[in-house]
Amino acid sequence: MLFRSKNILRSVTVIAILMSVTLLAAPLAAPQKSVWDGVYTADQATRGQKTYDAECSRCHELSSFAGKQFMDAWKGQTAGDLYDNISSAMPMDAPGKLDKQQYVDIVTYMFKLNEFPAGQEELKADKNVLQGVKIEPKPAH
Repeated sequence: MLFRSKNILRSVTVIAILMSVTLLAAPLAAPQKSVWDGVYTADQATRGQKTYDAECSRCHELSSFAGKQFMDAWKGQTAGDLYDNISSAMPMDAPGKLDKQQYVDIVTYMFKLNEFPAGQEELKADKNVLQGVKIEPKPAH
């Protein structure tokens, strides 16, 4: 009986330690960035504009991706949500036709249209990175 109690106690202790480590590491694992943190480069947005002009402009008005209409649709969501929406449904005649980088570049072009600042590093076509960028209105100062 004593042997069994020690094993149970040891198991409970290990579980408690693992839960503590997980809870402490969780905030470090996926830091949230904002679109206002310069999460793309100007060159990347220029590539996105070229892809948009070639693949998207024949069906979509540019105005629907900027300003209040854009923010009403995407506020509180992430770059990953926007990427998933575009890459799974566009172009309408061949969803998924573009490569991952082209879709990310289009997302950055939308960021430029909304006057989110460019930064020094390109936004990567990585699910975790994209999910870590929150779309939000300009913070009040």
